[in-house]
Amino acid sequence: MHYRILMMSSLPLSAPWNGADKNFGRLIAQTDIENEYIVQTGAGDDWPDHVTPVRSAHVESMPTRAQKIFAFRYLLRYAGKSDLVHIVASLSNPSRPGTALLRGWHKIAHKPVVHTLPSIGDIPVVRSNFVGDVTVVVSKHSQQKLKDHGIPNVLHIYPPLDVSKIFPTNPPEQLSKELALGQNAVLYPAHYGTKSGIKEVIAAFSHLPTSLRDAVLVLACRTHPGQNADDEARQVLTYGRKMGIAERIRIVGDFKDIPALISACSITVLVPNQLTSKMDLPLVVLESLALKRPVILSEQPPLDEALLGGGGFTVPYGNIPALAAAMSKLLTDQVLYERLATQGYNAVRQQCHPDRITEQYREIYHSLMETKEQQFRKFF
Repeated sequence: MHYRILMMSSLPLSAPWNGADKNFGRLIAQTDIENEYIVQTGAGDDWPDHVTPVRSAHVESMPTRAQKIFAFRYLLRYAGKSDLVHIVASLSNPSRPGTALLRGWHKIAHKPVVHTLPSIGDIPVVRSNFVGDVTVVVSKHSQQKLKDHGIPNVLHIYPPLDVSKIFPTNPPEQLSKELALGQNAVLYPAHYGTKSGIKEVIAAFSHLPTSLRDAVLVLACRTHPGQNADDEARQVLTYGRKMGIAERIRIVGDFKDIPALISACSITVLVPNQLTSKMDLPLVVLESLALKRPVILSEQPPLDEALLGGGGFTVPYGNIPALAAAMSKLLTDQVLYERLATQGYNAVRQQCHPDRITEQYREIYHSLMETKEQQFRKFF
């Protein structure tokens, strides 16, 4: 069956592609060519023929009250032209008024709603925040957590990722030369903060063996609201000097060409205590696996599921010797490195294949529309 889907997110699906919700919504809408999509986007963004873009002049970098009002207007205006609504929005910082408006609309409109949550965040689960007829999460941990809190119709579907389309915009070799990365660069892509794992990876770097004293730590860190990037970078370098490795730290901030950065490094490490606003299975991890770069992750759910059964190691959060040993092993054991790189690549290609993922979403759409049709017939 062919349906018309109104796609919504916490922000218009528009550049810069610096958030899990926007990236996830774009991936679904672009990949599912058997259905039509209506998306709110910015000026100049290109979309395939099966997507109808609604251009918006109000594109914020972070969700604001004004942006949420514009999003609700978009819903009211275009929901009537769609068969169902697909919301892609995490719950790291839910808006009570926004959720109340959405629940009220859903009750009146009787329009099927799918709610995909790239992340459920670290806040307590509140049933009133879940408005979908079906809720989709990307990790089994989140699925069980929501079920335990009585959320109905929770499904687990991996994020779609087209391995063939993940490639650097700029030559990684040039980037490596510009940053003086050498052969043993370690990428750490995270948000600044005490629970991000930055201090832990710096400490572990200082424990690497003498044979790896040429290794470089690349920090691609973003700020949370209220943080100042320059202040956070200075604090990181101060701690780096304390640990004796400041000269081997490269801070690149919110880097735009992430595939190039991943490719310029040997491994990707992400060992936070909390994911906060990052996706349950962070795209940067999946992209690293897709680019045949082994990863090291915190040994805690849901992040540990991002290995997809292969492609790297997990270590307990805060265990500096274990993290140092894992990095040392990957940087020195070429046979192990190649095996894990191949395993990770194959796992992403199979489990996140766009055809597989979009077929699962099409089944959800079809099931919801069948249920709606049955209810309509029963009513009459």
